Amino acid sequence: MAGPFTLPRVGGADVDGFDVAIIGGGIAGAAAAWALAPQLRVVVLESESGLGYHSTGRSAAILTESYEVGPIRELTRRSRTILTTEFASVSGLLSRRGLLWVAATGQDAAVERALAAARESPTTVDLLDPGTAQALCPVLRRELCLAALHEPGAMAIDVDLLQQEYLRRARSHGATVRTNARVTGIRHDGQWHLTIDGTTVRCSHVVNAAGAWADEVAIMAGLRAIGLTSLRRTAFLFPAPVGAGHEAWPCTIGIDEDWYFEPQGPLMLGSNADEHPDVPRDVRAEDIDVAEAIEKINTITTLSIRHVLKQWAGLRTFAADRLPVVGPDRAEPTFHWYAGLGGFGIMTSPALGQALADRVLARPGPTHDASDRSAPTTFS
Repeated sequence: MAGPFTLPRVGGADVDGFDVAIIGGGIAGAAAAWALAPQLRVVVLESESGLGYHSTGRSAAILTESYEVGPIRELTRRSRTILTTEFASVSGLLSRRGLLWVAATGQDAAVERALAAARESPTTVDLLDPGTAQALCPVLRRELCLAALHEPGAMAIDVDLLQQEYLRRARSHGATVRTNARVTGIRHDGQWHLTIDGTTVRCSHVVNAAGAWADEVAIMAGLRAIGLTSLRRTAFLFPAPVGAGHEAWPCTIGIDEDWYFEPQGPLMLGSNADEHPDVPRDVRAEDIDVAEAIEKINTITTLSIRHVLKQWAGLRTFAADRLPVVGPDRAEPTFHWYAGLGGFGIMTSPALGQALADRVLARPGPTHDASDRSAPTTFS
């Protein structure tokens, strides 16, 4: 761009006047603030007392291009480029991890599907025999393993560090971040008026980055919901085997994504990879999901998990087609969606944050307008 983009200013000397108000302080809101703040006056409004309290703060993230469908892989590829260039100076943000998709005996069809998907991806994915897979993850039961697919370039993302770096950079450009700022009313009369504890924040554009609550925010604004579905997933920490060198193990996941485990500092993280329909709320782990995960992991490995140190749950929110929803609402183009991020919102956040900024700033960028959606554009 030749120079800064300027939206119509709001409210004269009004200290609550901004170009863009971002509702939600998770990874989506933080990425949007990072992408928009160099050009515009931005405020991030988080209803909780801390940032990333819900899904973001309960997530472990892998940067992988062998996961999900083609559009998500492309977003991840773009995000990898951003993270390894613009964020290269952030120590500890990315660490080499690798991803190992494990097929048990009898899962021949799943291996074929995974191989077909891998061929469509530009990243390196190797087909391994049971012995080679066990060399990477020594606790695998070789006799129960049919084969494995290995993505050596997959990297672990420090989620908290990424979120804080987004916000640090946004603040360096003048962005305001407010916690305990629950939006209770939204009105539009050429400008947006957001009610928070009896005060009003005025802005030209609203970004709906409210996660599981994104439909509720749209309805509050007098717009149509798009039918987001929230799915609960449980995770837990357990002791790592003493002296096993677990820190070097890849993230290891069932080829049908029905269990996974990975190093988490000095401990191990496990999950049933479950998806239970739920409602927007502060969810809690269900003991049965932890128990099922332990049974699956103990069956395919020699980990012999006997007790859990900590367990929790988070919501993964999807649109009907399980693709992210990023762009202006069709009924009101100054209301922008950044939602439906499922289980890939962290690893795609650099690319999606920039895509959102392209929409707000009316810059050219890739888009796909899905006619079956009632409100926003779909980024693909």
